[in-house]
Amino acid sequence: MHFLHLSHVRIIGATILLLSLVAAVVQPMGLRAQTANDITITAADGTVEIIDAIDPPNRTAGLLALYTPDFGTSTRTNQFGAEAILIETDIPNQYRVTDVCTVFDAQADPPRCSNPGDNPIPENGAVLSASPEGNPDVRLFIRDHIAVDDVVTITIPTRREVSRTLDVIDPTPENNPDGVDPGTGTCFPGCRGASQFILYTPDFGEQTGTNDFGFEVAVVDGRVVSRGGNNSTIPEDGFILSGHGGVGSWLSANTILGAIVEVDELEVTIVIDSSSYIFTAQTVINTAQDAFATAQDVCLAVPFGQVQTAIGEAQTLLADAQAALENGNDQEAVDLAVQSERRAEIARYRTIESRVAEARGIWIRPTETTRETIAITLDQMAEAGYNLVYLETFYQGYTIFPSETAERYGIVAQRPQFEGIDPLEIWIDEAHKRDIEVHAWVENFFVGVEQEGGAGPILAVYPEWAAVEWEDVGKEGPQPSAAESGYYFLDAAIPEARQYVLETYTEILDRYEVDGIHLDYIRYPVSLPRERSFSYSDFSRAAFEEVAGVDPYTITPEDNPDKWEQWIEWRQNNITSFVKEVRDAIDTTRADTALSAAVFPDEFDSQIRKMQKWPDWVDAGWMDFMAGMSFGRSADSVAVDTNAMLDIVDGKTLIYTGVYAPFLSLAPGTLVDQIEAVRGAGAHGVSVFAWGQVSNPYIEAQNEGPYRLTADAPHSEPKTAVTSGVNHLLSRIETVYKTNDCMGAKTAQPLTIQLNGAVSALENDPNLNTAITRLNLADFVLRVNDGKTNKELRTRLRSEIENYRGILEYTRDRQ
Repeated sequence: MHFLHLSHVRIIGATILLLSLVAAVVQPMGLRAQTANDITITAADGTVEIIDAIDPPNRTAGLLALYTPDFGTSTRTNQFGAEAILIETDIPNQYRVTDVCTVFDAQADPPRCSNPGDNPIPENGAVLSASPEGNPDVRLFIRDHIAVDDVVTITIPTRREVSRTLDVIDPTPENNPDGVDPGTGTCFPGCRGASQFILYTPDFGEQTGTNDFGFEVAVVDGRVVSRGGNNSTIPEDGFILSGHGGVGSWLSANTILGAIVEVDELEVTIVIDSSSYIFTAQTVINTAQDAFATAQDVCLAVPFGQVQTAIGEAQTLLADAQAALENGNDQEAVDLAVQSERRAEIARYRTIESRVAEARGIWIRPTETTRETIAITLDQMAEAGYNLVYLETFYQGYTIFPSETAERYGIVAQRPQFEGIDPLEIWIDEAHKRDIEVHAWVENFFVGVEQEGGAGPILAVYPEWAAVEWEDVGKEGPQPSAAESGYYFLDAAIPEARQYVLETYTEILDRYEVDGIHLDYIRYPVSLPRERSFSYSDFSRAAFEEVAGVDPYTITPEDNPDKWEQWIEWRQNNITSFVKEVRDAIDTTRADTALSAAVFPDEFDSQIRKMQKWPDWVDAGWMDFMAGMSFGRSADSVAVDTNAMLDIVDGKTLIYTGVYAPFLSLAPGTLVDQIEAVRGAGAHGVSVFAWGQVSNPYIEAQNEGPYRLTADAPHSEPKTAVTSGVNHLLSRIETVYKTNDCMGAKTAQPLTIQLNGAVSALENDPNLNTAITRLNLADFVLRVNDGKTNKELRTRLRSEIENYRGILEYTRDRQ
């Protein structure tokens, strides 16, 4: 199909390109002026418009995007935009329009169409999609210039050039005062300030020292040799370009491996041409070959033949790309190089081991409104390897199901987009057919967003339930948070508000076979500094004054430290007591339902800024597992968060770390690296945020790599999960480790005996002690060096057995 030529513009692992352009402006023909760098679409009437993004993980305001089959089966967009379906013709770069629908036509009286969003992406074409709230409104391009049966042309430059001015080279407090924290007088991490663009040379030190809120690339000999992450090692013969915040996003969007970088004093110019893509392909092939060699050296159980096949295919495609470049065919060279890179990435994914005992969660805000579309989404989730879905069930004050509780309270009974169906029932039914658990993802006291319907349906009926910010005391009606802009919350102290939310969850437990309740936003709004803290409703002020003898509105942490600490604890207890009420509701209504929560790993962030003292919930034995939210952009950072969570819970619950690579537009390769890092830290599973951004390349990365084999989640069937894991280990001993001379007989024989004993005990010993003892003995076998068993293999297997033992000990202690 001709569409392969579009793939070379997908800067971030086949996901998104948002160009920041400085080239000379050419004559504007559409809503916006174009430059030589722009990807454009030319309508049949000759109007030219910029395409801002290819397969974006988020269709942000005012974006004209093109969704290709690489993204998935549909665009997953809302109903407030405009979309046109394009089918390729026999002429490269030209597409015939087969359907057009805009929100203007859908809302006409009578409606002229019904599909302004979430259209299926044809395998032999694409969907042109415009989002609302732009200035200019890019939906008008589709409305006014695109019609059924038109032929449109998409033009993609093979060379792009952008420039940006550095803020500083090798920052110090003296040369970069914007990199200094005014509160402490010392540098921010890396002495990098907000939205700064910085160059670090070896004179700065070994590493940049930056935090996770940015993006960095390494440059050697004038080319980008690595991308991503922060706190990068500075090459001895090169430098690091580092961007914070939006500048980091700009740097990510405008660099690939092999991009040419020129620095003239403080002016940085980045050029991407056909040679850049060939450089990228060769680099990724080299990485795959190194991973293949390492996998052999450390005795990984991976499909080596399939790895070699993919590397060979990548090498052939690269040779063809180089030949095309030599013959002056830049476009063909780019297409072939991108295909080569893709095959090499698949080869690397295949060098990652796949486990059979772990949770693989995915958060999703459902948009599907039919059983057919729900089934399609679940098929894709199953293909990706997920075994647990956090289905957003109660958010922005609405339930996705028709709620009898809401109706009884006089609140809108169901989210309007789902009127006429019960999506929760369908999701559960279809997911269980595929052995996927459904956990109702609920958002507790967070009930409205200013930009998406305001305070929401609950506060529309019960405005007196609103949480009140310190600086909003005395204002009329519910007010949104200032720190969490536009977010409305219920006051977690008000009994009637708590009761309504709890009754909603009890209704879910009564009516639906959900596998779990997953608490999100189980906290107060961000409550620092004092003037932005919550909640100073009349009820909370009176209730606290009754126990503390002081109105919380009148105290400050500086002037009244003891009372302020009591105020913190009082609010923490409001959240903690509600978690217990949910636990009690589960135990009384359907005790086999899991309770989990998405929480912040950092103690100060969770307990002081948000009153979320989640370690107490774990210590009380209420939580079946926890999803610690790790927003880091690197594998190392999510490992740090995972270790912190594991240290705190100390075996009292399971940890399924939340990672955000798709949501943060990081490469699919970064996602699998983060999954590996979470595993390596000792977690019992991984949760990925969020399905709306999980395009086909992410699915492919998981399916070819860490989720290649199906897995059992340990919280719901711990004995089954551990039995599967131990049996898989026994199989690897026979088919991989002994066959490849990775394990000596003096280790293999006693290890097999103990592992078989563990499997037998799991079948016959209900208290699990015998199985735990057998795993302890298996670990003892691996501690003894027989001189013939691979050192890395012994270390890895000990960690695996430790994980299984931890699952069983946790299960035994909760019986």
